[in-house]
Amino acid sequence: MSAQHNPGPWKVAGSVVNEISDRDGLLITKRVIGAANAHLIAAAPEMLEALKALTAGRVSPATGGRLILERDIEAAERAIAKAEGNQ
Repeated sequence: MSAQHNPGPWKVAGSVVNEISDRDGLLITKRVIGAANAHLIAAAPEMLEALKALTAGRVSPATGGRLILERDIEAAERAIAKAEGNQ
């Protein structure tokens, strides 16, 4: 099943009661209490993409084992930073 959500990145606006909008400025949600909750919600599209990349099942031609690429780890780290409000 493929999720049909508004495309990321999502952005937080406000400081106490936050709004979250998508990349086109369309409102995702109007009332999120607390910056930590808002940042976590806004990071959802990036976290989804990072998890998909990490679990894509790339296989090493040399060993046949699973590969995790540096770029995928970096994408996951950026999504975590955004979720924690550090981006």
